[in-house]
Amino acid sequence: MENAYILGGLRSYVGVVNGMYRHIPAEVLGAEVLKQVLEKYQLREPDYIIAGNGVGAGGNIARLMALTAGVNISVPAFTVDVQCGSGLESIAVAAAKINSGEADVIIAGGFESS
Repeated sequence: MENAYILGGLRSYVGVVNGMYRHIPAEVLGAEVLKQVLEKYQLREPDYIIAGNGVGAGGNIARLMALTAGVNISVPAFTVDVQCGSGLESIAVAAAKINSGEADVIIAGGFESS
């Protein structure tokens, strides 16, 4: 494929530290956004889910979000950890995979929950 396109996007509520979502795990918040993206763009099974991690070191927040959202376990989901630039980097990785022919549809973006 010659070009990768961004179809659009969604975001979660922007809260404050120690706000009303403080007891909800990050992957649950992310899963709700992921479910809405799947529904809004009528995506049954993307080739990949890539999330930029701003939550903290370690773990695979993209995989946890995908499983919590009910995405089929056969869909690969991985996390890019570049901290301040991880959301943009996840989109760059997605575009590279699409441009190389490795994938057709990827959900990518950044994620953080303080």
